Amino acid sequence: MASLEAKQWKETFKSEMDFIVSNGTRVLVDLPPGCTTIGSRLTTIWVLIALTWVYNLPIHQMDVKTTFFYGELEEEIYMDQPEGFVVHCNKRKDPKTAEIAQWTERDQIGRGAILSVLSNTFFNVYCSDSYAAKSQWDELDRKYNTEEQGLKKYYVSKLMRYHMVEDRSIAEQTHEIINLEHALADAEMKLPEKFLVMSIVDKFPKSWENFGMTLKHQKGRLSLDDLMIAISIEEEHRNQTHKMPLSINLGPI
Repeated sequence: MASLEAKQWKETFKSEMDFIVSNGTRVLVDLPPGCTTIGSRLTTIWVLIALTWVYNLPIHQMDVKTTFFYGELEEEIYMDQPEGFVVHCNKRKDPKTAEIAQWTERDQIGRGAILSVLSNTFFNVYCSDSYAAKSQWDELDRKYNTEEQGLKKYYVSKLMRYHMVEDRSIAEQTHEIINLEHALADAEMKLPEKFLVMSIVDKFPKSWENFGMTLKHQKGRLSLDDLMIAISIEEEHRNQTHKMPLSINLGPI
C-alpha cells in the first residue's frame, strides 16, 4: 500500500481488525471441502456496487463496530486472512477458540436485542464495548427497576394519605384520586374497583359523611361510574341550595 493515505488506511484497518479479534467475530478454521474464500476486499465491493446498480438498490454504510447489533448473520462466510494480520502455527488450533467465539456470538445477539429497544439517549450510553449482555441487563435492571419501585411506593403513599377538603370540588378531588389509581395501574399495580370506590367514600370531608354512609348502605354494587354520577348530582344539588335567596317572613302587613 503506497498511496498518500496508506498510513491512515492501515490505522483504520488495524482498528477494525482489533475489534473483530477482541469480540471473537471470526474463527480460524481449515477451509471445508467445496467452499471458496472471499479474496480481494476491493473486488467484493465492486461486485456489490454493480449489483446495487443493476437492481436499483440503496446502499447503507455501517460501522464495523455496530454492524453485528442489527441482527444475526446466519450464513457462513470464509475469507483469506488479510496481509499483515495472518495468524500462524498453533493459534488457529486453540481448543478454546470456538467456545469463545460461540459465547461472543451469543453475547452480541443479547446486546443487540437489548440495544434495539432502547431510545437513542440510552443507546449512546450503553452501546459501549465494555458492557457484556449480562452486565448491560443487570445495570439497566438495577438502576431503572429500582426507580420504578420507588415510583410505585410514592403513588401508594400519596393515595393512602390523600384527604379531601371542604373548600374544593369533591368531584375534582375524586378525579385526582382516580388519576393516582391510573398511575398505579400503569405501574402494574391495578386496584380492585370496589376497593377504590370505598377508599374514595372514606376520604369524604366531614360535611359529606352522611352522604357517604348512604352510599355504603345502599343495596347492590356501586361501580366507579355510579359513584361519580352520585357525587356530581349531590354536588350540583348543594351548589344550587347555597345559591337560593333567603326569604324573610314579615307576617301580615
